[in-house]
Amino acid sequence: MSMSFLLALILFSEGGITMKKIIILLLLSVFSSQLFAELVIIGNLENNIAAPMTKKQVQELFMGRARFFSNGLRAVPLDVSDLRSSFYQRLTNRPIEQINAYWARLTFSGHSVPPAVLENQQAIINAVKQSKGGIAYIEGDNIDDSQVKLLLEIK
Repeated sequence: MSMSFLLALILFSEGGITMKKIIILLLLSVFSSQLFAELVIIGNLENNIAAPMTKKQVQELFMGRARFFSNGLRAVPLDVSDLRSSFYQRLTNRPIEQINAYWARLTFSGHSVPPAVLENQQAIINAVKQSKGGIAYIEGDNIDDSQVKLLLEIK
């Protein structure tokens, strides 16, 4: 069912247009882009890793269980603050609180440190462009194939 259909269904259901329905529609439209946006995994153009990567390979890198790409290049995973929760939910099927607890244990024990968190998608793109081992995620509509390499789509 499309988002447009759901919005129309809410708006024109029994009882006509009410203030409550208008508020619900506004909230849905504001938050729907993050809920339904396709996320893509990106890497540096100079990284000769075969694309597409598997979801398992990406998970291993972002959870600190692997530190190198299959081609031997050291991976530099990066998180983007406004998409972090959605990304890890899609990648691991776990809420961000569990991911944070996981990283707290690894950091405290000295085994690993979590990916650096950057403020926005443009900062992520710039960082990936500057690091041959850079790997990160952005919304699919923000990818520019002339700047970064598409490694995987996560729906």
